Amino acid sequence: MGVAERRQQEKEERIRRILQAALRVFAHEGLQPATVEAIAREAELGKGTIYYYFPSKEALLEELIAGLSEDYFHGLLEGARGEKTPLGIAQGVLGQLLEQYRREPERFRVLYMVLGEPEPRPHRALQTFVEAHFRWLRELRAAVEGVLEDHGVPVDSFLYLVGTYCHGVLFEAVAGRPPDRLQEEACRALAAFLTSPSTGTGEGPNDARSA
Repeated sequence: MGVAERRQQEKEERIRRILQAALRVFAHEGLQPATVEAIAREAELGKGTIYYYFPSKEALLEELIAGLSEDYFHGLLEGARGEKTPLGIAQGVLGQLLEQYRREPERFRVLYMVLGEPEPRPHRALQTFVEAHFRWLRELRAAVEGVLEDHGVPVDSFLYLVGTYCHGVLFEAVAGRPPDRLQEEACRALAAFLTSPSTGTGEGPNDARSA
């Protein structure tokens, strides 16, 4: 490995350490109380090193949320791929979402801090998440609209349902409700709604997942 490659690798590793430390500090201290000093201590780096890569705490939060949002929505899209029914799509997205939460609850705690933060709000970080959310909805539409049309389910209404309902379930998980219990209850609720006569899905209650 050459000198330039080694320096680039060291830079990337330092940035990764800073972002992981910031995630832990934001998750446990809150967005406003968290300080660059605390993040530097958590990363075991000097405060000056943090500022070398990120000019402010807000810039660090924005970069952190950009990475979290990308991973977050990519996983949700994967949960819908290959499903052949509206119920399967909805439960696939929900299952993937809660699985991500189980793996890294701190990530979701920080995301919901950004979404619910009162003024002064972290506007750039919030905008980053919103842009990722709408990009995901466009990608989800492209992936599932054929299945929804085949089952006579309105695409826009379905996407609104999945987007708002899954975020609501996740909020309950972040608030402390057990993810397994939430998933069980949410799957039953989705099955009851998406197998009603008005949806035209033709599915029965036994098609509901309990994963």
